[in-house]
Amino acid sequence: MKKKLIIAVRKSKLALAQANLVKERLKKLNPIIKTFQTVGDQILDKPLHEIGGKGVFIKSIEKALFEQKADIAVHSMKDMESKNTKGTKIVAVLPREDRRDALISNWNSIQSLPLGATVGTSSIRRTAVLLSIRQDLNIKLLRGNINTRIKKFNAGEFDAIILAVAGLKRLNLKIKYNILSHSEMPPAPMQGVLGVQLLNNEDNKKNLFPILKQINCQDTFDCTKAERSVLKELNGTCRTPISVVADLKGLDQIEIKSLLYSPNGKKKFSSMIYGKRKNIKDLSKKVALDLLKKCGGKEFLNGQ
Repeated sequence: MKKKLIIAVRKSKLALAQANLVKERLKKLNPIIKTFQTVGDQILDKPLHEIGGKGVFIKSIEKALFEQKADIAVHSMKDMESKNTKGTKIVAVLPREDRRDALISNWNSIQSLPLGATVGTSSIRRTAVLLSIRQDLNIKLLRGNINTRIKKFNAGEFDAIILAVAGLKRLNLKIKYNILSHSEMPPAPMQGVLGVQLLNNEDNKKNLFPILKQINCQDTFDCTKAERSVLKELNGTCRTPISVVADLKGLDQIEIKSLLYSPNGKKKFSSMIYGKRKNIKDLSKKVALDLLKKCGGKEFLNGQ
């Protein structure tokens, strides 16, 4: 193994803060952080689905792994596609941070926003949920890092913006916000989870896999697996307004809840299942199939 472990991450304050959480747990390996620019960080005036989907935040980082410019990569799992890139593996996840969303506004709730209020978000899920509550809201594209988004709000470009609580906490930002409950704003699959990705080769299996498994939070790993599996079964992408929430119940049980919206928020379908933790894959598949049956099939997911 190399003398120093190189951690690849996006160029943003939040990405660095997240990489440092992993670095601290691997300090015996003398890790260093190396940043890489991604397409998602460069193009900020278009929705994600127009510039390549979720992968725009991870492809440059994965390229660094394949080119041996880094040993491991740290990702926000909600930025990951539903399938692992061939030749890679997520070996560890850290304990989950708060997965809820936050409303930043001079008003305390979505319901109290003025008629026709302008709300900033880049999320199709958040857009659909907002419109399911208030069809009068003006949803406006808002991309960029957390500080950029808050700066635009403070400049008066928006009446409200919605951000992940996890990012606000990891950056320890001193800003007033109201946390939205799961019923108000159903969370994105894998929100609040950090994953450690590396090449799935024999050298890593022998040297790094055992070390990374020591920092893995198995409870979070299993819930992440459940949420990601539902997405995979649905072939969910950044175009899919979907929430998936998995929670452990006792030592060997898991509950999986999912909500699927139409982009305009006028239709909503739900599914929930409860079963043994060891059967995550089968349970996730049942949730996905139930949603597909209720919404009328994959034509609905494709916006047809």
